[in-house]
Amino acid sequence: MNDPEFRKEVDATAARILESLGRLAPGRAEKTVWELKMELKVSHTTLHLALGMLMERGALALRPDKLTYAVTPQPSPQPAPQQ
Repeated sequence: MNDPEFRKEVDATAARILESLGRLAPGRAEKTVWELKMELKVSHTTLHLALGMLMERGALALRPDKLTYAVTPQPSPQPAPQQ
């Protein structure tokens, strides 16, 4: 991603994905990629790039769910205790 504006768009989409997953309804542990696309109203390409980036960083997990993927937020890694 050499274009700074494009990188900003993908980063902003990643932040919006995390915000959306942080507002899951009680009893829900995940959303589908389709639900995120409809909620965030972003392009397919931008959404999938942002999801891949977040998965690589360990911020979320993806699993196949029928014709889409289920997206589950992952807990932030905690720093190792100081000894």
